[in-house]
Amino acid sequence: MIRKEEDQITAGSNLSDQFFLLIHELLQEIVEYKKKQFTGALIINTPQQKQWCLYFGMGQLLWASGSEHPRRRWRRQLARAFQQNSFDNYYSEEYLRGKDSYECWDFHLLLALHKRKIISAEQVRAVMSGVIAEVIFDLNRQGVALCNSEKAYPNEPNNCGKQVFTREWKAGLRPSQQMVIPPSWGTETIATLRAGVDSWKQWQNAGLLNISPDQAPRLLRLKELEEKTSPGVYKNLVKLVTGEQTLRDLSVLMKKEPIKIARSLQPYIREDIISLETVSDLATPEATAETITQKQNLNRRAEDDEKTGSKDYSTPSNQRPLIAFVDDSEQSLQIMENIITKGGYEFLGINNPTEAIPCLLEKKPQLLFLDLIMPNTSGYELCSQLRKISSFKNLPIVIVTGNDGIVDRMRAKVVGASDFISKPIDRSQVLTLALQYIQGK
Repeated sequence: MIRKEEDQITAGSNLSDQFFLLIHELLQEIVEYKKKQFTGALIINTPQQKQWCLYFGMGQLLWASGSEHPRRRWRRQLARAFQQNSFDNYYSEEYLRGKDSYECWDFHLLLALHKRKIISAEQVRAVMSGVIAEVIFDLNRQGVALCNSEKAYPNEPNNCGKQVFTREWKAGLRPSQQMVIPPSWGTETIATLRAGVDSWKQWQNAGLLNISPDQAPRLLRLKELEEKTSPGVYKNLVKLVTGEQTLRDLSVLMKKEPIKIARSLQPYIREDIISLETVSDLATPEATAETITQKQNLNRRAEDDEKTGSKDYSTPSNQRPLIAFVDDSEQSLQIMENIITKGGYEFLGINNPTEAIPCLLEKKPQLLFLDLIMPNTSGYELCSQLRKISSFKNLPIVIVTGNDGIVDRMRAKVVGASDFISKPIDRSQVLTLALQYIQGK
C-alpha cells in the first residue's frame, strides 16, 4: 500500500518555526505508523529533487539515507563504533558481493560485517543511531533552508506556503533484501527523531545557520592565527584544519561535538583567518573480486592480531615488503603506519623530505608514497629527482594529495609517478595499491 501526501506550511512571522510545525506533523504521522507496526520506508522528496528515506521494521526506525556525504558519514560512524579518533577501520562497498541485493549499501555492509564477526551487535546499533541522527539533522537543515529561500518561493518571499516536502509511505521496502535484523535492534523511533530536531535547534540557536557541518575549515592566515592562539591550540589547528576534513569529520578526530568545533572556529571564520570549503564525498572504491578476497584476508588477519595482541605474521618481519611514506605531517605518518603494518608490511616513515633520498637509497622500499605539499619541496619535485636515479627507475611511486584534480594527475604522470591517491588517506586504497604493485608483480 502506498500513501502519498503534500505538506503545506501556514503563513507566519518565523519561517523556521513554520517548518518545525511540519516536523511536528510528520512525527505525529510516524506515531500512527509505529502503532501499526509498519515495515517499509518513508520517502521524502524536495522540489530540488533531493531525497531522504527512513526505513522501519515492525514500527521501529532501522536506517536512514540521504544527505551530501554518505561515504564520509559511514566512515565517521564506523570510527565512533570502534571508539577511535581515526579512520583506520574503513570498510566500503567493495566488500560487498556482486549478487547482493539491497537499497542501502551501507546498511547491508553493516550487517555483513556483523555476520563476519568484525563488529558486535552493540556497535551495529551505535552505527544505526549515528547515521539516523545525521540524516534527521540534515533533513531539518534542508527544510529550514527551503523555507528561507526566495529562490524556492519567488512569488511568496515571506511565506513558506508552497510544498517543502512530499512524502510517500512505501510498504515492504527494506534497506537490505537479504540481511534482516531483529526489530528490537531498531532505535526508539520518536525519541530518535525528536533528538534530531533538537540537535538542529541547538545548531540554529548557536548562530550557525549559515554554516554546514559538511563544510571543511581551511587555514588562510597562519601568522595571524599564531598571534591569537596558544602554541598548543595553534599546533592542533595547523595539523587538523587543512580543508580536507569536514566539521563532522573533525568531531571524530578531535572527539568533540561538531557544534562545539564550529563555535570555537567561528571567531576566526569571521576574521577570514579560516575559510569554510565545500568538499566532495569520498570517491567510490573500485576493486576486482580477487583484490576483495585478498583485502578481506588481510583485514581478518589484522583483526586477529588485535584480539590476541600478537604481531607475529606468517612472514618474518625481515622478509616482509617495505613500504615508505614521505610526509611532513606526523599525523599522516601515524595513520599510514597503522594501515600498512596491520596489512602485513614493514613501514618506513620519513617526515623530513630533505633526508628522503639518502634514506630511501639505504632502505630500498618496494613501494613509495609521496605527499604532494611539503616544506622546501613537493612530491612532484622529489619524484622527478628519484626517477633520475637508476635504483628508483622502476620503483612504484604514488603521489598523495588533498587536491584530486585532472591537472594534478597529469602532472604526476609527467614526473614519473605510478599512481595518485587523494587525502584523507583511505585504508582500502592503500592496501589495494600495495597488492597491485607488490604482490601483483
